[in-house]
Parts: sequence; C-alpha cells; structure tokens
Amino acid sequence: MGKIAYLSGVRAAELCAVAIADVHWEAGQWGRFLVQGKGARGSGPRQREAFLFEEGRALLWWYLEEVRGLFQDDPEHPLDPMAGLSLSTPVRLPTPLPSDRQQGALHQIQGARGRFAVALVAVHAIKASEVRRLPLAAVDLVRGTLTVRRGNHTHTVYLDPLIMGLAADWLNERRRTWPMAPNPHLFITSQTAHHPALIPVSYLGLRAAFDQIVMTPRQLWSDRVLDEARVSGDPVHLIRLFGIHPSTAMKYVAAAHPDKAFPKIR
Repeated sequence: MGKIAYLSGVRAAELCAVAIADVHWEAGQWGRFLVQGKGARGSGPRQREAFLFEEGRALLWWYLEEVRGLFQDDPEHPLDPMAGLSLSTPVRLPTPLPSDRQQGALHQIQGARGRFAVALVAVHAIKASEVRRLPLAAVDLVRGTLTVRRGNHTHTVYLDPLIMGLAADWLNERRRTWPMAPNPHLFITSQTAHHPALIPVSYLGLRAAFDQIVMTPRQLWSDRVLDEARVSGDPVHLIRLFGIHPSTAMKYVAAAHPDKAFPKIR
C-alpha cells in the first residue's frame, strides 16, 4: 500500500482511512479515490481526489482481491487484521450500486469465460478469490450445482437457468480451445492451460472482465447480498443462500432495513 501512496501522492494516514466506497474505478483513465486531507492554515480536514494511475490501479485491485479477500468477513474473527482494536469511527454500512450501472452488465462483457465469472459473483455472490480457484469438477450441469470449498466445509450453489447457460457456453469453449489441458481449474487461459505448475488464472486475467463493466468484484458481491437482504430481511436466509458469516448477514440486513431492530448474533 505504500507504493500506492507514493504513486498517488497521498499520506499513509490518508490512505489508511480510504474505504472501498471511496474508490471510483470509472473516473478518469485509471480511476480515482477520495481522501480526507488536511485543509490549509488549520481549516480542518478537506476531501479531495487522488489519481490511481495505471500501476496504482493494478496494485489496488491486487490488494482487494488477493490480500483483503484472505481475511474473514467477521470483524471479530482472530484472523481479521483489525481484530482486538477498538475504533472510534463508525462501521460503514454497505450501500447499493446504482441500477443503471448494473443493467445489461453481462451483455457488455466479451467472451464466455468473463461472462460466467462475473455472473458467479454478481448473481450467486461467490467471491472473486474463490472463483479463480474453482476446480473444473466444481460444476455439475446434470444436478445444476456448483460446489465451493471454504476451509473445512463446502457451500453448494444451485445454479439458475441463466448461469447454467453461461456455464455450458464456457465449458464448451474451454473444451474446444484446450481439449487436452491438464490444468484442473475451471477458469484457464492460454497462459495457464498447460502451465506445468497447474496454477489458477491470475487476478489480472480475471480482472479484465470486470474492467469491461467498470465495477469491482467486491462491489458486485456486496450489492448482490444487500439486494437479497432487502427482499428477505432474514439473516438466516442469507447465511444459507450465500454461506456467509452470521455477523456479515446481520450487517447487511441492518443496512437494508435500518428501521428494524435485530438481535446481535455471535
């Protein structure tokens, strides 16, 4: 993160205070983010825009998808980097994406691989870090399911007709393009199909599809969970549907229904 601070010309303390909602990937050529900077002559903090530039954009995306995604959603989990800290600032509740940014998003994406990958995040709320590591065997078109391994347990996703069609399109293209590929991952590229280490697709390889719709995987994931919370209002439903932590489910239900009081789940 220090490299991003150097490239964008912001202070480390300013960068640490930046939230995901403050990053605007669509602004300018490479995106911009909002920081709370110091005002002139002791006038107090003042918001300003900082530029990401090409290298900073790639670094920030890598951090969000490869580093931040390694930690649990539960802020009280011992692996959470903020565990044990008492913060005076309020927790930022999730907010929905504008509907005009979502309409027709899948149709804007070129290629069966990109459409399928984005749909898994946007429709079934599977995190991008999980998507890129899915094995080919995770998809069962006969049963219409996708199996996601999370630690010592698995989460079964029941695919709807739209996703089933996108899955079939990608599997046909994968089989036609790399019929003898030894790589066991569901998503492969020309660089990984026959790679001796059998590596998953890189975050850059997966990022290209999201760049086409100018939305990050985190934005799509959050918006999908928030939309379901708005419709159901039931945290148990969110836990079963998406396999998320109870505290995460409660946070999204509370954001979707601020007028209701919900008991705290531990």
